[in-house]
Amino acid sequence: MASEEFLNFPSGGDADIDAIRQLAADMARAEVSGDAEFLRGTLSPDIVIMPPGIPAIEGIEACAEWMRGVLESVQREFEVDLTYSTAEITVSGDWAFERGTYCQTLTSRAGGGVSQETGKYLRVYFNAGDGPWKAARIIWNIDGPADEEAP
Repeated sequence: MASEEFLNFPSGGDADIDAIRQLAADMARAEVSGDAEFLRGTLSPDIVIMPPGIPAIEGIEACAEWMRGVLESVQREFEVDLTYSTAEITVSGDWAFERGTYCQTLTSRAGGGVSQETGKYLRVYFNAGDGPWKAARIIWNIDGPADEEAP
């Protein structure tokens, strides 16, 4: 189950902030359900994803394929609970960013073991004015090691 706590510091138009808030909530639900195709549609063509511990992934095709692989693996092995807590959404022209924290709990489908990860994230969005906001840059880091490894 995905849940979101959105605290935003007003900047830019309310409609833009609301659109980004909705996009972030939809992306969280897609992460939990493993809907890689929906997530692909939220990405800008020049997307760069910077996960912890591996090199940056660049371009929509490479990022979509990476996300698909991660989501399939996670969905196969775990029940997922993910909460994003947005601390800030700022809009400036065609660009916007969302900053916050997350907590992900994975429960093993095989043995029921639980692992929890917390961290921080930053998403940068772009809107050329001819459609919806799209994620252009995504980066996150983990606060520390998972509290328990799920078997």
